[in-house]
Amino acid sequence: MSTASELVLALKELEKVGTDGAVNSGTLSDLAQSSPVSAWTPELVIILSISFLIFGLVVLIVIVNLAKKDIDSSAILKITGLPLIVVSATFLIVVGYSQSQIAPVIGLLGTIAGYLLGYKSNTHKETNAKEPPPTSLD
Repeated sequence: MSTASELVLALKELEKVGTDGAVNSGTLSDLAQSSPVSAWTPELVIILSISFLIFGLVVLIVIVNLAKKDIDSSAILKITGLPLIVVSATFLIVVGYSQSQIAPVIGLLGTIAGYLLGYKSNTHKETNAKEPPPTSLD
């Protein structure tokens, strides 16, 4: 059973609602103050942002080391480009940009990722090239 104080609180809430079911303006501020607490604290955002930037720097260091070892540049782009794109997109989300601000950037990053995955190097020529049929000179 409910206690008397809970019943009084419920009656007060009912009084705040108008006869047509609309909430009176006095309760809007109450609703705004009782919004759920976000799990994203400023400290957590800073830590995540710094960790994503550090990971991005590690990937850049790997790129430089691979470039010094004379590895094919298209392979380096494919191996390291996609993690950099993921890091960039995740960083923008963690930092807290709105959906309208981040949508064009995510589209651009997706375009770059599609290019990297679809890019074919000219060094790998097709080995199944058909030879022209022999002509007879009878």
